[in-house]
Amino acid sequence: MNVATLLLVAILGLAAFGAFQLTKIVRQELATRKALRLQEERDEREFWEYEAKHKSIRLKFDPANEWNEATSVPEAFLREVRDLNLHYKPMLQRRNGWTESDFRDTST
Repeated sequence: MNVATLLLVAILGLAAFGAFQLTKIVRQELATRKALRLQEERDEREFWEYEAKHKSIRLKFDPANEWNEATSVPEAFLREVRDLNLHYKPMLQRRNGWTESDFRDTST
């Protein structure tokens, strides 16, 4: 074998290795994107479930929808909403960007 043939074999070998690595990276990226998309879809369904439960709690305590910023809110309502938020905490953090401070109990 001459030098040109060895060089060609080395280049082709490196190209094949590079193509294999690139394929591997692309597959991993596609799998990651698919997992993220599926999680976003689950979070969206879970969010609307959360919203319906939140609305029902609000209707239970304020059926006439009269509360506003100046209204004193019952502790039982706050407790139920806090429990609901804690139940949906992972989704609220992923989907809405809530942080740990959003879940702190400020009633004490």
